[in-house]
Amino acid sequence: MRSGRYDVAMRLPFIPLLTVRELTQRVASLLAADELLSDLWVQGEVSNVRLPSSGHLYFSLKDDSTQVRCVLFRSQLRVQSFLPEQGQTINAHGRVSVYEREGVYQLIADSIQPVGLGAWELEFRRVQEKLARDGLFDRKRPLPRFPRVIGVVTSPAGAAVQDIQRVLAERYPLVELVVIPTLVQGDGAPQQIVAALEMASRLAELDVLVVARGGGAIEDLWAFNDERVARAIFASRVPVVTGIGHETDETIADLVSDLRAPTPSAAAMAVTPDRDECLRQVVYLSQQAAGVVQQRLAEHWQRLHGLGSHARQHAPTARLIAARHALSLRRGRAGDLVGHALSLWRKDVERERARAGALDPAAVLTRGFSLCWHVVRGHHVRSVSEVAPGDRLEIQVADGAFSSVALDGRAQSSHG
Repeated sequence: MRSGRYDVAMRLPFIPLLTVRELTQRVASLLAADELLSDLWVQGEVSNVRLPSSGHLYFSLKDDSTQVRCVLFRSQLRVQSFLPEQGQTINAHGRVSVYEREGVYQLIADSIQPVGLGAWELEFRRVQEKLARDGLFDRKRPLPRFPRVIGVVTSPAGAAVQDIQRVLAERYPLVELVVIPTLVQGDGAPQQIVAALEMASRLAELDVLVVARGGGAIEDLWAFNDERVARAIFASRVPVVTGIGHETDETIADLVSDLRAPTPSAAAMAVTPDRDECLRQVVYLSQQAAGVVQQRLAEHWQRLHGLGSHARQHAPTARLIAARHALSLRRGRAGDLVGHALSLWRKDVERERARAGALDPAAVLTRGFSLCWHVVRGHHVRSVSEVAPGDRLEIQVADGAFSSVALDGRAQSSHG
């Protein structure tokens, strides 16, 4: 027979021929297209537990007549709260797939819980573990100390908004409250809560956001365990405080928020300062400031007094008087030194003058001596040998001078 949809000769329907790989892939695609098999819980008894060096957990789930292979990959295993044991009955969440190498179907699990937990708890644990893997519980932003505008996502008809308004009026009436209305329970509540959170993030004036709801049964609070609500809280532009239910109630929204308060009233207290405490702080700080100012004034006054004393001791007038006194003393001492020096100088002058007078030729002439001057040669005659006969001489005595001519070694004088 030839390949094709129909055999030409026999006119019978043709059955296609597939390889093993093609068959396996076909089954895998059919399983992937089935919504039920893509997100389901399976209950069974654990067997064939293996944890090899790869870190993936392999096991089987079985009942009285059937078993299915399961794998929990290492990334999911790290966030599980317990490890299954041989013979233990558990609930496993995941999706059905085909292990192509062996051509068998298996459950790829992402969460496992021991039997005994209800469906609500199972779903809570599944969402909690998923968001924990994504890191939504790790970020905790600080709250503003003095908010000006507070947003509240809640039902406008519920008791929660009234409790919040009452607390704000008593604690911090300066703040402005903006209520973003939403359903807080029922099938449509998660979508409305998400829309309200997105609207709040668009309000630029908001400083902090409160997500609140009064108490109720687990099904009444279930909207706040919705994964979409948790991610919307995480995406909020401003810090989020949750006050959902009573103190014993805990939701996924509480885990994602920046701060969990046990009640709506407690949430209002968490986002605002206490007016009375603020007043006490103001009084205390005022007293502290006054004390600091007084201490500083005393320190500055003491320093100023010290500077005044120092200034008086080192004032220009006092320094000038002292300088004048010192100058007067120095002037008197200098006058004495100058007078003494002049006296010594005068004595030296008189002594030198007497010495010079003794050496003055005129003084010698007064004592009967004379000086002889050789007219032609122009020098004093100190010896007879310096004069030849006929030389003209000039003789100086005390009261005048006269000329003479040398004769045979003796001078011949002539008055002139």
